[in-house]
Amino acid sequence: MQLPRLPFVVAANGPRAMKLAARYGKGWVTTGREAEDQEAWWRSVAELSLRFAEALAEQGRDPARVERYLQVDAAPVFSMSSVEHFRDVVGRAAELGFTDVITHWPRADSPYEGKESTVEEIASEVLPDI
Repeated sequence: MQLPRLPFVVAANGPRAMKLAARYGKGWVTTGREAEDQEAWWRSVAELSLRFAEALAEQGRDPARVERYLQVDAAPVFSMSSVEHFRDVVGRAAELGFTDVITHWPRADSPYEGKESTVEEIASEVLPDI
């Protein structure tokens, strides 16, 4: 047996998988739901976050002891499209109780079109403040 154990993190948007994540998980991952625009996507993330909090309560788990990961590039707008947008994404995720965000490395074309220089700016301007 490996010690320490790797954390068991469950990706879940549906009720059965959320229950599993709430019962056994060290963390929970969500992508939100597919949406036409950014605000609709954030509403779906907020709703899923609330449902996960309810699942934790049903299991008697302390929400502060379960990490929450948000795959922010499931949204209609690439998280690293600009430093300002990334800062907004991280702030909104934190407001909804997420402990971590997951993003993609920028590419030359869609859907993750962006510049590597944006990653460098985020690393020097945004991450030190988080």
